[in-house]
Amino acid sequence: FFCNSYMAETVRTFYDLDGPDSAEAGEIVEWILYTKDVQDRPVDVTDTLVAKMWLNDPTRGLLDCRGALNKQEVGTNTFQFCLPYEGTWKLKITRGKKLLFGNEEITTQVSDRLPTHTINYEFQIETNPSNVRVGKSVSLSISIKENGKPVDPDPSQDFKVSVFGNGKRSYPSLTRNRIGEYVTEFSGWGAGYYVATVIYDKTKVVKRKIVYHEATSARMSSTKDLPTRSQRGQLSSFKVQAKDMLANPIGVGGDLWEFGISGGPATVNYVKIIDQQNGCYLFEYILPVSGVYNFRLLLDGNHVQGSPWRVSAT
Repeated sequence: FFCNSYMAETVRTFYDLDGPDSAEAGEIVEWILYTKDVQDRPVDVTDTLVAKMWLNDPTRGLLDCRGALNKQEVGTNTFQFCLPYEGTWKLKITRGKKLLFGNEEITTQVSDRLPTHTINYEFQIETNPSNVRVGKSVSLSISIKENGKPVDPDPSQDFKVSVFGNGKRSYPSLTRNRIGEYVTEFSGWGAGYYVATVIYDKTKVVKRKIVYHEATSARMSSTKDLPTRSQRGQLSSFKVQAKDMLANPIGVGGDLWEFGISGGPATVNYVKIIDQQNGCYLFEYILPVSGVYNFRLLLDGNHVQGSPWRVSAT
């Protein structure tokens, strides 16, 4: 799968990069970054690693896609991209403010490969949900029609679903619900982009993208959303929009939050968390008297960015 290798050097760290020179539109593209010291031993870097691939499309303009970072082991990080359009996508990797890779020659040629022969059936695939937390399953529903009418596929031909992500592939078994309708479920094996592909007669006929995300403080909205002043004795609130590792809004609820207020001139008896089941969370509270209170907000046991902080009641 990997066919390119590049080297970059700083004072103490060497970088080795592997990735594909070609891919199919909508499939997962994965680049691996290896970091080593001067004695060729794997080491981790403390600065933030960011990878982007970009395409100067003649009709859509400048497009970019940020890679989903997954740490595999000491000295090994993978970046996953889901590149939706044809063209020559170019790679850029930064460590903090330092550019590690941005050579014009580090590219992946993406093509939209259509069936090599005529498929008489019309296939559709739906996912529920398409953005889900790690550990939860995704339902896939495949419908098949011929001339607008539900039909079962030719039993003499290969018919299956492939799920690819994080460098692994699986083929979940299909169950027939009724004529022309098949369902299956699968659970991802880590955060990142996945692609479910229906294969018929050894041909990829339709795809659907799925995002698996971790519940981490990195998914918190900007700290500008956190309140610093409130009116005493009045119901106050603020809202948080959950996001995935690529800062895309998540449309499902179920995250584990902890919200608390302490240290003020009086005990706060009313705090409430409202899960709106669409990725948004409303945090309500009433500060009884004037003064300064200590707020804390944790997601899965970890403080979000900006927590703890202080709020003044007047």
